[in-house]
Formats: sequence, structure tokens, C-alpha cells
Amino acid sequence: MQIPLPPSPPPSTASVSASMKGNRAERTRPESKLRQELRRAGLHGFLMNYKKLPGTPDIAFPNKRLAIFLHGCFWHRCPYCHPHFPESNRAYWTAKFERNRFRDRKVRAAIRQAGWTTMVIWECKLKKNPAKAVLRIQRMVEMKDGKS
Repeated sequence: MQIPLPPSPPPSTASVSASMKGNRAERTRPESKLRQELRRAGLHGFLMNYKKLPGTPDIAFPNKRLAIFLHGCFWHRCPYCHPHFPESNRAYWTAKFERNRFRDRKVRAAIRQAGWTTMVIWECKLKKNPAKAVLRIQRMVEMKDGKS
């Protein structure tokens, strides 16, 4: 079931247009920060933007069958920091965010169906305490080591 999305509203200003074009799917600052922290913690063997799985997880440990998604708070509607909701074009944004969340659930289910474990790291949690985010990943990798 695909949630219908109203047509995209035209950008209200040139700066809004430039800002939206600047949103990247890969090689974002949070991804770089997480990668740096993982290496600092001695975790190796991960791949970035693993295209062999649905949804292209931001980080994957193929030998552990662990897929990690680093979710941006705004686009994925963080349950912790509750990002602002755009004031204009509310119908568009409501449908857009609902579709994003539906896709996230569907992708994670498909990855689990393939025998992988999934994990979500929220951008705000990474910013607030990168060591804690890395510790969560480290524990999961160690747990997967015990199963191997």
C-alpha cells in the first residue's frame, strides 16, 4: 500500500529551493561523525550505504548481518526531539512524513525477513552523546559475535 502524496509545492523562495537541494542521502555530517566514532572505538568491518539491502542502510556489518539506519530527526519524525512541523502546505508534509515512516517500517521488515538485525540511531541522540550511540552498536556487534 502506497500512501498518496499530493504534488510537491513550489519553493516559496530561492533560499528554500537551495536548502532543499542541499539535503543529501549519503555522506552527511552525522554519517561522517558516526563513522569517525566507530573507528575511534575500534569497530571495523562496516560498510557505508550498503546497497545490497533494501533501503540502503547507512552502515552495515555484513559479516554480522547488522544493518544500521541513521535517521535524520526532521525527515523521519524523531520521537525524542519532536522536530518542528512546517507551517505551510500541511497536507503535503503530513503525507510526506507518513510515507517516509511507512517506508522505514517496510524496509526494516524486509531486512529482518532476510535474516538481518536492524538498528536505528537518531541524529539528535548521536549529537547529544556519540559515545552512547557507539556503545549501543558495539554491544549489538558483540552480541552477534556470540551468536556466530
